[in-house]
Amino acid sequence: MFGMLGIVAGIVAPILYAVTVVAGAAATPGYSHARNAISELIQTGAPAKASLDPWFLVYNALVVTFGVALSQAFEARTDRHARGAGRFAGGVLAMVGVLGGVMTLWFPMDPIGSEATPAGTGHVVLAGLVSLASMVAMASAGLAFSRSGRWAGYGLYSFVSVTVVFGTGAMAAWSAATGSGWMGLWERLTIGAFLQWLLVVALAVMARRKRPAWVGVGRRPGRIFMR
Repeated sequence: MFGMLGIVAGIVAPILYAVTVVAGAAATPGYSHARNAISELIQTGAPAKASLDPWFLVYNALVVTFGVALSQAFEARTDRHARGAGRFAGGVLAMVGVLGGVMTLWFPMDPIGSEATPAGTGHVVLAGLVSLASMVAMASAGLAFSRSGRWAGYGLYSFVSVTVVFGTGAMAAWSAATGSGWMGLWERLTIGAFLQWLLVVALAVMARRKRPAWVGVGRRPGRIFMR
């Protein structure tokens, strides 16, 4: 049962994130999706921080849950490389959620132009780790999918998605460093590429999950298995 709930969490998480960002921007005077970073919505002193923090925490909890479920989905693979890469991808994805939750709770972004604080510095470090871990999870899942028969197409899809995340992320970093007015847009393309991958993979696993656990030999109740 946990496996199925975990897959549902993977579907709900990206939708919740998008809704939270849109609502937060509407509640923040002068905020621009093209110019401002998403973290500015919950930076120190942000007007909507208190109402947005709980929703970002729920999002991160959902990512952790989906990561665990994705790891479980590969446990029955006979190909040990696919099994290992899939379980690793799920574990790293769960770590993404944990790091994101820690960042939201204790390491808010410093307002741009203000003096750097330990919390703000920690935010920069954690944001970098979340980005790196997200790409590692996507690439690892791509390796697992590519060795999983009928799932091979999702391997290519995962590799294309992680390439988009890397490219747009580099542009977001360049825009932030040069003071470009399009940093927010590039960041949204980066995060959007990750979120759409999360949603598609969760929907695919749900649609292609095998028959109930009582069918066949050696299957354990409540788990989702991939062919």
